[in-house]
Amino acid sequence: MVVSPWGLESRNTRSIVAGMPEFPNESVAMIETTLNNVDRVLERLRVGTYRTCQVCDAPIDEVDLVASPLLASCPAHPELG
Repeated sequence: MVVSPWGLESRNTRSIVAGMPEFPNESVAMIETTLNNVDRVLERLRVGTYRTCQVCDAPIDEVDLVASPLLASCPAHPELG
């Protein structure tokens, strides 16, 4: 078990689904990606950078964050989404 800096257990969907019926690898990968993105958002909330572009430090518009809460960048840097 790995504990994140904010005290949450690390999410490892492979161990969670162990012993359960097989799931398509694409589905598991998508779930893991989403959970990892949520973990990154929680860390940005903890350190106070949630509403800030991770590339240029510009503020991210609240309307954009409401539409996509996992957003990590401003419109000028869509590569981070």
